[in-house]
Amino acid sequence: MASTTENIFKAALQQAIFSCAASLDALKASRTQPPEIPEDKPTPAAVRSDFISILTLLYARSTSLTLVLKAGPESFSAAREPLTEIARDVARLAHCAGAFVVTGPTIRTEAIWAAEEVIESIQTYLVGFTRSNDTGTTDPKTLMLRVGTIHSVIDRAKSSLSTDNRAAVFKRWQTDASHLDDAIREIKEMIEESESDETPEKDEFDDGWGEIMDAPGGKLAPNEVEAAQKASPPTRRSSFVPSNFSDYLVGHNSPQNSCLAS
Repeated sequence: MASTTENIFKAALQQAIFSCAASLDALKASRTQPPEIPEDKPTPAAVRSDFISILTLLYARSTSLTLVLKAGPESFSAAREPLTEIARDVARLAHCAGAFVVTGPTIRTEAIWAAEEVIESIQTYLVGFTRSNDTGTTDPKTLMLRVGTIHSVIDRAKSSLSTDNRAAVFKRWQTDASHLDDAIREIKEMIEESESDETPEKDEFDDGWGEIMDAPGGKLAPNEVEAAQKASPPTRRSSFVPSNFSDYLVGHNSPQNSCLAS
């Protein structure tokens, strides 16, 4: 029969897991719901500062919980506090991500994605304890490796978070430009392979293009080559747009010169 201390630990654990699930649901719903300006109307700087602070707290809470659980079942009573704090701070992180609406839509989306990744890593860590017959027997090294995943995700979220909406837009355009460059390269390679008389060697790695294009031997049919050739120039021209727009943002980096700052 489980001890009272263990039951208290399990209750706190379930509460933290539920908070993660509820926060993730709220973040996913916020993608399709009209954003609402917080009643206290915080400044963009305050929202970003709060977001970073909550991430720092979750880093510390997860570390504290891990150090407590490393001691074994006798430490279950001490695990209640960090679990309760994690449950609270996870909800705060989700709420703060939505508050980025005061800064701009692009950085708000970026913050929501970052919050989801952090909360999912914490949820995975916590759920791992429910799948064990005896939480107290978890190897300490395994615990440190698992919490290390949370730390890595939080560090990445903190270091990559854009300073403002303009920076977030700039980052998004750079990413889009990279994707377009990849598409141009793929089109060029498909055309060159199809125009070549050589039979391409069988590659152990299947990139899926043959199945998508329904082209035996990995080559395009003549009509598909023609279509690819027609698509290449527009795709190449469109790749200049993110680059030119990024240059514009760099050259107009004062708030009064761009509506993207708000």
